[in-house]
Amino acid sequence: MSLEAAEPEERSGALFIALGPDEVLVAGSGPLQSGFLRNAGGPTVGILSIEEGTYAGGRWVPGRRLNGTRTAAAPNLRLGGDSSRNGLIQRIKLYRYR
Repeated sequence: MSLEAAEPEERSGALFIALGPDEVLVAGSGPLQSGFLRNAGGPTVGILSIEEGTYAGGRWVPGRRLNGTRTAAAPNLRLGGDSSRNGLIQRIKLYRYR
């Protein structure tokens, strides 16, 4: 039996806001599943780009942009880095195909 403290469980959570038919704002932290990409009976949905950023004075201020192979891991999105507990905001642009 070990009396050492166990690693705290990583918590995750996110708020999704639809900005339009093909754009979503996601704010949160930790790993999450991208179930919002499922479109039952309709076209398949993929991630075109992910832009990390913040809002200042009511305006979006873009930061790092991810696209191409960096968005290929969409089912395993991570909000914030491994050591970040503050989370971040991402604008995700989607595309549809059959």
